[in-house]
Amino acid sequence: MYIVNVVLRETVACWPSGAFVLGIVVSVAARAALAHRFPLLQVVVAGNWIVRATLIAIAGAIAGALYPAFKGGAEGPHRRAGLRIRGQAGRAIRSFRF
Repeated sequence: MYIVNVVLRETVACWPSGAFVLGIVVSVAARAALAHRFPLLQVVVAGNWIVRATLIAIAGAIAGALYPAFKGGAEGPHRRAGLRIRGQAGRAIRSFRF
């Protein structure tokens, strides 16, 4: 569960860069460019759309991180490092997979 917790906390910590920088700022810049190029075209970027886009970004980020988080949490750190536990003493022996 620790790995799942870490991955989901990282996802929630990183989503603002995608939601705000790449989403909202680019949308407002595109609106300004369209208004300059096509003056009769009306593009509305309302506050409620920004809130919806932010909530969708949070939900999408968490949903996209759930599968890798649970997959990594189920295997454990020794499997990710390529280690296999053997012997009575529980020594970790590196096994290479080709």
